[in-house]
Amino acid sequence: MLSISDAAALFLPLLMLLSIAPSLASAFSLNVSGPDWEFIADNQHLKSSTSEACRQAYSAPIACPDTLLGIVASMRPGFKPTTKDYEAMCTTTCKEALERYVGGVRAACQLDAGDAAQLLTKATKPYEYTDLPVGIVGQLFQYHLAQSCRTDGGGKFCEFSTEHAEVDDDFECDDICSSTFFQNAHDYPGSRYEFNYYSLVNESQWWEDQYATGYDRLIACGKVRAPSAPTGSSSAPGSSATATATSTGGSTSTSNIDPLSAAQTSAPSATGMDKASAETLSAVAASASATVPVISAAAAGLGGTNPMLLLASAACAILLNKLMLDL
Repeated sequence: MLSISDAAALFLPLLMLLSIAPSLASAFSLNVSGPDWEFIADNQHLKSSTSEACRQAYSAPIACPDTLLGIVASMRPGFKPTTKDYEAMCTTTCKEALERYVGGVRAACQLDAGDAAQLLTKATKPYEYTDLPVGIVGQLFQYHLAQSCRTDGGGKFCEFSTEHAEVDDDFECDDICSSTFFQNAHDYPGSRYEFNYYSLVNESQWWEDQYATGYDRLIACGKVRAPSAPTGSSSAPGSSATATATSTGGSTSTSNIDPLSAAQTSAPSATGMDKASAETLSAVAASASATVPVISAAAAGLGGTNPMLLLASAACAILLNKLMLDL
């Protein structure tokens, strides 16, 4: 029969798994179709010449809530994220996960070797496409995270601010929300693209014009020292301001505004768990791999449909095996 200490030792891993389950569940893959996403790693969205290594990098799990997936591409009328959804998304965990994801894709995918995302340039038959670096998809997610996580002077998300929800390209110089919006549009390469009916397309000419006007206003307010090359390999949308500009009074800030406010940086670690939890997870997954083969892959990649259930099942399998042996 199982002693109390033996039972405790067996149940502890399961309890640890359940305690970290929310972190494990907060992940998505761009190679999984859903109600808010369809730009998967097939030959319609990635060029047919794209390598398997690039497709695997594109399919890697991203440790962010799927709220971000919906913000980037959803066209469902019922998709209406709340302030709590934004609080769960606007964390250093998600920001750093995206940085790692984009880095992995850019390392694995080489445009000159045939790895390419398909930019739809003609939406009527026969459709026409232009090749883009695959990493631009992740960079678009980075851009939307930055824009979504903007806060006003009082720490409220700009998206939920009665006064600042609408962006004005002729904003007052003390309008933090509008200032940060146009700064982000300049700094993030993904700002020039969007998803329309799950196809990657260029932003509209209206957006290009609004960006140019808004960034000129940003410079006139003295919010930047001078236009700088945006982060990444692509340039920002065309603006007369990107050629020459000089600050004209007012305060000066860095050109790459962090999308996370100071109040939002007390988030979980980049892995979403502490060291003890991670060690427990590794031990349970290793023990379970002999009983439930799929668990080891789920623990390594977290790419399954529900990592929490898979890992909990592994722990239960170990416990049941032990009980059977003791009977």
